[in-house]
Amino acid sequence: MSTASALAPIPPGGWLMLHPRHTCVSAARAFRRMGKGVISLEAKVAFPARLVSLRSLWRIVALMLNAVDRLDYEALEKSLIQVLKPLIRIGVKRGLDYGQFSEAVKRAFVDVIHDDFRVPGRRLTVSRISVLTGLTRREASRLVKARTETQDESSPRRRFNRAGRVFDAWHTDPRFADEVGHPRPLSLEGGGGDFADLVRRHGADVPARAVLDELVRVGAVDQDEDGRFRPAERAYVPHLDESEKLSILGADVADLIGAIDHNMTPDSGEPFFQRKVAYDNLPADYLPKLRDLIRQDAQALLEALSREMAAQDRDVISSSEGEQETDRHRAMIGIYYFEEECDEAE
Repeated sequence: MSTASALAPIPPGGWLMLHPRHTCVSAARAFRRMGKGVISLEAKVAFPARLVSLRSLWRIVALMLNAVDRLDYEALEKSLIQVLKPLIRIGVKRGLDYGQFSEAVKRAFVDVIHDDFRVPGRRLTVSRISVLTGLTRREASRLVKARTETQDESSPRRRFNRAGRVFDAWHTDPRFADEVGHPRPLSLEGGGGDFADLVRRHGADVPARAVLDELVRVGAVDQDEDGRFRPAERAYVPHLDESEKLSILGADVADLIGAIDHNMTPDSGEPFFQRKVAYDNLPADYLPKLRDLIRQDAQALLEALSREMAAQDRDVISSSEGEQETDRHRAMIGIYYFEEECDEAE
């Protein structure tokens, strides 16, 4: 039976709820369509069972085309496969099989129901999770228990943001710049204007030594002969191990899909900025020039936006101004570049 025929029509005003087994049909087809173009590595790396990007993907699927009489399931499945294929490619290269992916999908469904489909004023029950996801009550109960036991939020996003924020402030805060505006060499400690002071102002409660060790480890900071430290690069790009890279994959893809989710959801307020530019007949010898242009102009834009946002971030300004926090929001702006060789037939 096809996915289209397995799904019931959605009544006007209803919600589309894609069940895990339907999603796994799309995943299985995506696996098949990838063919033999992916080489599986001998050394298998554990793939995160709880994928943040999958949570956002399922949230989009659950919200898209709300309150319609008829849904083009073929178009929905095509879009799902298009999104799933690069994720599956990453997984298969690292030893992920279909069973592991299916388990990740089930966990993502339970997370989304828990976070986004609770009835106000009522306790979320295993029965409700079972009804909304199509999982058996026994399996839903197992996943809810696993969710409670494994919740960990030593978030890589938070850890890397702190080191990156301190590094950006070193380039943008005039208190730590020389007379021409370049970042000054700093001692770790030794009075006002040292690296510890930089971290106190821009790194919240993270120890200065831990931030410095991270920046030195990734090659963003060098130590002079006099013992002071100076930036060796303009941008903080963490050199991560495999598990950390996969965690950042989940966080960054989730932000992008979250922006699309917001823009597809009726009555979600002002749309978020979402634009791209693409051309499909560029000569190969032009691409290095384009990559250099992206590195220069995109970096300059991000630095300007970082200065603007830092001036409003209360982790930075509250320590000096004593401002009372009444609410808290996270905003992010990302720029990415991709290129590939086009098939002549396309």
